[in-house]
Amino acid sequence: MNRKTISRSHVVWLLVPGILTLSCGITPLSTKEVDLGRHVPRETIPLSVGLRIDDSVKNFCMQKSPLRDEMCVRGNTLTALIEQASANTFKERTLVSGKETPDALSAMSIDAVVSVKLIAVGGSDIEVSMRPVPFGHAMEAYVILRWDIASLDGRPVYFCQVRGQGQNTVHWGLGAVEDRRQTYIIALRDHFQKAQKEIVSSGWWKDSSWRQR
Repeated sequence: MNRKTISRSHVVWLLVPGILTLSCGITPLSTKEVDLGRHVPRETIPLSVGLRIDDSVKNFCMQKSPLRDEMCVRGNTLTALIEQASANTFKERTLVSGKETPDALSAMSIDAVVSVKLIAVGGSDIEVSMRPVPFGHAMEAYVILRWDIASLDGRPVYFCQVRGQGQNTVHWGLGAVEDRRQTYIIALRDHFQKAQKEIVSSGWWKDSSWRQR
């Protein structure tokens, strides 16, 4: 083995700890970090709803390279955030499976059923031609969920598909992982702020005709 080969092998072994550090540094976001209680205003709709969260939300986990930032968003966090946002938006919220009969839902004192489905979560680096980012680059992330509200017998009452967006500066170096995580936090907050505003401001529940079976 010549000196050149030895030198290259040393470089590879020096890179391994750095790669492992970055990989281990990508931890799933928590509901505490997103902090909906602080960043999303509480405006309550005077209804008791059954909340059904689709498996597309519960099972979400983007399996890419271990260094990809999408790993910080997981289905359990999305599920917990949806539960929290719903509890803040409606007078009462009860988790349901979606298999309950109208009579069973009525016996639970539920007025309507809210179903939430995941459409997309993702992020990418973006070019900022007008203002170059010193010592880093710009990134954007998005979170898209669809909220459907139906009467107890399954008739559609209201829906909205909301895109939450986040932009942030990702600096070079070890801080890049945290910068990317913060971009997703911004996108999550933006989604739930917009969704809460749309669901409340629409006033769909004020016309009681949707209750008729």
